Amino acid sequence: MDALAAFHDELTVVRSFYALHMPRSYPGSGSRFQAVLVDYILENRLFMDYPPAPSFQLKFWKAVIKHLESSQDLEEVDSRLYDHLLSLMSTGGDTATATHFSRPPAPSFITYIWRHPSTLRLTTTTLLEARTTVEAGTTGLRTWGACLALCQYFQGHAELIRDKRILELGCGTGLMGIVLSRLGASHVVMTDCSSEVLEGCQENVRRGRNLERNDSVEFETLDWFDSLSASSRDDFASLIRTWDVDIVVGSDIVYAPEIIEPLVATVHLILSANARTTSVQIALTLRREDTFDKFISVLHAAQLQVHIDELIPEPSGDFLCTASEIDASSVFRLVHISLRKEPSA
Repeated sequence: MDALAAFHDELTVVRSFYALHMPRSYPGSGSRFQAVLVDYILENRLFMDYPPAPSFQLKFWKAVIKHLESSQDLEEVDSRLYDHLLSLMSTGGDTATATHFSRPPAPSFITYIWRHPSTLRLTTTTLLEARTTVEAGTTGLRTWGACLALCQYFQGHAELIRDKRILELGCGTGLMGIVLSRLGASHVVMTDCSSEVLEGCQENVRRGRNLERNDSVEFETLDWFDSLSASSRDDFASLIRTWDVDIVVGSDIVYAPEIIEPLVATVHLILSANARTTSVQIALTLRREDTFDKFISVLHAAQLQVHIDELIPEPSGDFLCTASEIDASSVFRLVHISLRKEPSA
């Protein structure tokens, strides 16, 4: 992928394709664009191993071929593009699109192409994600906007997590944990209360070349409601101590009022149980002001120190440039949480 970095417009389209997002525009040079499509998609090992959903591909290739057919500097469209489009139509890609409103879309491989800040080389992270908001009773089977925004934040501030032991609350598809590990975290503990989410996350983390060292991550069940129960609180705290983490992160985990109290209790217990853990960083998409205000209020009531930053990611950045659910109206907040310091005598 590194050679592709020299061609910004073409790279954006390739990123969009692998992230299942229709491009907003196409490169001016049809001949170079077509060569990139063949080299970095049709005949690329990444595409062969982890192809996006056929229904999305059908929509993408129809639009791309239409653009190429109108290109002034292209003598003819490569027959391989036509052949691939016809194969999609013959195997039901068009049927999947036609029945979009009668049945939910199937999960799909989604690949994020991003630049490592230390090497400046392009790297890929491939996940199998749900394409519905809720699947199997959980929202954790797809990647949400605040996760992408936080990945982009740490991509620009890798020094904050380098050589650190990190605990992730609500690991979802595994993207955050993979990115943190690739950016230099010494160990990442990925947690969730859903066994299905943890299973899918583990499969994603182990997939292909997502990680350079598989021993740098572990997967654990963590139910925040256990932090509220007198019978389970001691065991909960003991488990936290065994992980011995420096930083706790989470993204889009403040999604409903009823989980705020157990989440805050969990955060307080983590910070209290281990002197090594100095901060918790939670990124969220501001959807409902009342839910956000309640979260901050409960944090203060728990005697926790809170600092709020508006997380302003670069729209053209590696993780957000292809995020279809993110637009100019999206607002992200990064909440920094720590134990309140007692005033010195």
